[in-house]
Amino acid sequence: MLIRPTDDETFRVDNLLGKLADEDVRVYVMIFKEDSFAIGLSSLYTKRILIGKSENGFIKVICHTDHYPASGVFLWSHHEKNSYYRSKNCICR
Repeated sequence: MLIRPTDDETFRVDNLLGKLADEDVRVYVMIFKEDSFAIGLSSLYTKRILIGKSENGFIKVICHTDHYPASGVFLWSHHEKNSYYRSKNCICR
């Protein structure tokens, strides 16, 4: 059972990804780049924190997508999550 809050940060996702990256596993994360007018998710902060978790630069973060009001195209994201671990694919929905 997970009871929050907890002072143990060992199993936080960012720390687990950092540990894997330090074991020479390449970690790629795609996060939703929000339209700050509509919602604030701090995606740039998240990107900076995740990249900083790897001493050897094995964490790459892609922010998806840019919103251009002039084009009339707005893309939205929901709760799809994909996890790839050492060439094995696990899709969580």
